[in-house]
Amino acid sequence: MRLINTVTDFFDPEGSEKWFETLQKAQFRGVPFAVLGGKSSFGRKTAVHEYPYRDKPWVEDLGRATRQLTVKGFLVEDSVIYGGGAVIDQRSNLIAACETAGAGTLIHPTYGELTVSIPSGGLKIVEQWDNGRYFEFTLRAIESGLKVFPVTTSTPLPDEESWLKSIATTTLQFVTTVNSILRKSTALIQTLQSTAVFWVSQVTGTLNQANNLINTMTDVFDSNHYGRFQSSGNSGLASHQTYPVLMQKQKAASAQNRGKVATVGDELTQSVDAETYAGVANALLSAVVLSVSEPQDQIRIFIHLSVFETGNDVPGVDDAVQDAAILLFQRLALACLGRAALSYQPVSPDDAWDMMTLAGEALEVGAVNAADMVHDDTYRDLIALHNTVVSTLTERGANLARFTEYQFDTSLPSLVLSERIYQDPARNYATGF
Repeated sequence: MRLINTVTDFFDPEGSEKWFETLQKAQFRGVPFAVLGGKSSFGRKTAVHEYPYRDKPWVEDLGRATRQLTVKGFLVEDSVIYGGGAVIDQRSNLIAACETAGAGTLIHPTYGELTVSIPSGGLKIVEQWDNGRYFEFTLRAIESGLKVFPVTTSTPLPDEESWLKSIATTTLQFVTTVNSILRKSTALIQTLQSTAVFWVSQVTGTLNQANNLINTMTDVFDSNHYGRFQSSGNSGLASHQTYPVLMQKQKAASAQNRGKVATVGDELTQSVDAETYAGVANALLSAVVLSVSEPQDQIRIFIHLSVFETGNDVPGVDDAVQDAAILLFQRLALACLGRAALSYQPVSPDDAWDMMTLAGEALEVGAVNAADMVHDDTYRDLIALHNTVVSTLTERGANLARFTEYQFDTSLPSLVLSERIYQDPARNYATGF
């Protein structure tokens, strides 16, 4: 008798009997066997990310790891516990069960019923001449799940939370960094104001290029007036008589928003503390969003602003304060880039892929830069925003029709083209070919 049995029987004479009563009879695919012992492994799948000059890595959780169980058992002829019959037949049945395709049911003495698969070499049988009608074996099993593939889902994605969280983290990091520097010298606030002058100048210049008359007027007209493949952010016009009125309203709204950009820019260059500075910088980009209604134009603007630099020589500034301001502007632009990308509605899978690549690469570069600077919170926020943008645009483009280019040797009537391309003569020019 083992020592552990002796000790447990001494303190709890009935404990051993109760314990053995709870155990289940082991079997695999209906083939019973006796169990000597076993071991199991559990945990999480992880990816360890190590960075230069950091003592501790960041461990990324990738979900629950595969559960693996190893059972050490034996087969004996005409067992009084589990029966079984001839031991040679038991061995043949167990081998056949392990070589059967697909997952099978394993009854484990303590874990109960499990769905498992047996890998190559998972069953190892030992037989010796002095053991007679007795075979020992080791059975290694891997927990098996359902065959499930990724599918397109209509579940709303946390789009707003992703870019808003990035703005909050960026603002907090900037305020903390600058306040620690300004405690030494409040005169360094001039550095923030000087950097803001460059930032406002670049924002205004970029906005002037994007906010032209064509983009302003595109939102007024429905796609039926410009063509089927002309994108539009407007539901259309009721009649031609309303064109002048809507054009005047659109131009007035654009001028008002442009005026707000100039006003907020002046406030930024005159801010005297870090909290106000960061808040006004965010308000400036929000005004830019209102001034440029087309998401694709917003995406290009914010990509350009995400690589903002003041230049090599800026007299009368402190490098640490200036670098903090530049990072603030760059990362606010990245957050607004994610916001614009999440509001973009592609017209085809290729269009979705192009915008996803354009925005995703900029966000990825920003995340890598944050990781290199050991800004862990910013890195995680930008990666989360990147993943949300990729998932959202992938979902939106998944079920869209692809564009196909057709070339014909000569000009053909729309009725002929609709029949040749769509096999539907009703889809001619008059009905929106």
